Parts: sequence; structure tokens; C-alpha cells
Amino acid sequence: MIQVSPDGGFPCLPIVGLSGCTVSPLGSDLAGSTAGAIADGLMGAFISYLSAADTWLIGHVAGLFGVTPNVGADWFRTAYRATAKAFEAVVTPILLVATIGSIVRQDLRRLGRVWAVGLPVAVLAAAAATVLTDLAIRATDSLTSTVVGTHLNVHGALQNLASDAFATGSPALVTIGIGLLALAGAVLVWLELVLRSAAIYVAVFFMPLCLVTYIWPATAAIAKRSVQILIALVLSKFVIFATLWLGMSTVAGDRSIDGALEGAGILLIASFAPFVLLRFVPIADVDVIAHLEGVARRPFRAATRAASAVAAPTNPLVMRLLAARTTSESARPQTSPVTAQPLAVRAPDYRIPAGGSDG
Repeated sequence: MIQVSPDGGFPCLPIVGLSGCTVSPLGSDLAGSTAGAIADGLMGAFISYLSAADTWLIGHVAGLFGVTPNVGADWFRTAYRATAKAFEAVVTPILLVATIGSIVRQDLRRLGRVWAVGLPVAVLAAAAATVLTDLAIRATDSLTSTVVGTHLNVHGALQNLASDAFATGSPALVTIGIGLLALAGAVLVWLELVLRSAAIYVAVFFMPLCLVTYIWPATAAIAKRSVQILIALVLSKFVIFATLWLGMSTVAGDRSIDGALEGAGILLIASFAPFVLLRFVPIADVDVIAHLEGVARRPFRAATRAASAVAAPTNPLVMRLLAARTTSESARPQTSPVTAQPLAVRAPDYRIPAGGSDG
């Protein structure tokens, strides 16, 4: 049974062995204030940890500005020689197959392309793959430095972004949302920069085996795609940091909630920017794309054929409908067509006498 406190306060439940009410208004206020203080403390601690994580990650991303893969290092050259030996073992069978195919086809132009173009280009490109890739990486770093600036400029701009996300004076939940958005963008950019370096090492490592396919015209597309993917990986650093720098310049000096949100969105845009660059790489042949388009249109073609079959004159249902219509039309009373009737001749009101006048 619910009892009322002796001083007329809040109702409470009796406890066995105790008399009176066990909860007073003063105790309720104290419990509420204690719970609010604990919640505020937990929220403040979470925001503090989130701010520290954002600051560290964004600063680490800025530190990767000066880190580039070194394909000219001794350890990588030693590993590269292994695939170079595989190139020497594979080049003879592929050259033999390409030559036999050209002779069977009786195509001297194809045979000349195999020996005069395919073989020299594959051998020279495989021998100079590490040197050319290293030059491309250095050129990309130089271009990025020209547009973005030095490492300190990038680091300072990104650090301002991290501090602005938590200095807007917005509610705690809004601050946490912006902080999580910036954290997700920073993690994605960090992963992309790390995976870019690893992907460049892997692409250059297998480049001799990809370049050997350039000898045979039937497999030359594999070598072309490998080179295009490597170029896209090298240029992705410029795309990422140029996008970041453009965003930092846009929101510079704006310490409002909108500026912080734009800065967090810029990190996400920079993380997706390399995918736009990779879309320019033709991964699939035109025939494959045409086949996929044909598969995608099959449901529409099937629906069109079904509609045509239903509406065809040879369809039994259509024939029955036409027969029923003909029968109903024949049962209707036939009306005579309207014919032209002659007009009645009206006699004049007076007649003029012969030889006379009407005056």
C-alpha cells in the first residue's frame, strides 16, 4: 500500500521493519542532482576523449604528407629481382605463342608488332619500372607541395579543423556528432594513404609479370590496365591533399557550427576523392560492359515480348474478343445512309410581263 510521507511530501512504498516513509523531497533532489552530475561528467569525459582522438588522427594524417613509398630502396630492389626472373621465364612461351598465332593467321603486320613493338617495350619497361615509378612519385610530391604548400602548412590547417570541431559552443550531442564525423573522415583518409603506399609496392612488384603480357596482342590490355592503375595510385595523394587544402581554405576563420560541419565533411570528401580518380581506369572491356548492359535490359525486353505476345492477332484471347465484337456489330439494326434530297422550287412572288418594265 502506498503511504504519504509525514510532512506531506512524495508518496512512497513502505519497507518491512521500518516505519514511515523512506524517501523525502530533499533526498529525491539530491539523487537527481547526483545523477545529473554523473551524466555531465561522463559526457564531458567522452567529448574530451573524442577531441583527443580527432586531434591525434588529424595530426597523424598531416604527418603522412611527407611520407612516400620508396621503390628505389635496396630491400625493394632485392624483392623486385625475383619477379624479374619470373619475367625471363615467362617471356619465351608468350613470345612463342604470339609468333605461332601470327604465322597461322598469315598476318605479317601482327608478327611485326610482336617482335618490333611488344617485345622491346615489355623488356625496357620491366627493366625501368622502379626508376619510372620513383620519378612519378617524386613528381606527384612536388606537384602536391606546389599546390598545398609545406608540411607545416598542412599540419596547422588540419589542427585548426580538429580544434574548431569542439569550440563551437554547440550542445553536447551536436558536438559529439561532428566529432564522430571528423573521426570517420580522418580514419578513412589515414587508411587510404597507408593502403596507397602498400598498393604501389604491390603493383610495382608484379609489374614485370603484367608487362610481359604486352608482347601478345590478345593479352596486351592487361599490361595497359596495370600501368593505368599504378598511375592512379600515384596521383591519389595529390587528389587527397589538394581536396583537404581546398576545404581548409574554404572554412578558414569560420569557428561556427557550420564551419566545423563543413570541415568534417571535407575529410569525408577527401576520403572518397581517389575513387573518382580510379573510375577513369577502364577495368572492364567494352564487350564486358555491353554484355552487362544487355543482362540489365533483359527484364525490359522480356516484358516487351510478353506485351507483344498478348496483343498479337494470333492470340486466342484476342481472336475471341474480335469475334465477339463482330457478332455484336452484326446484331445491331442497320440504318440507311443519309441521301441528298432535292430542294423544292419556290415560285416567284410576281411575274414581269413580256416586253414591259417593272417601273
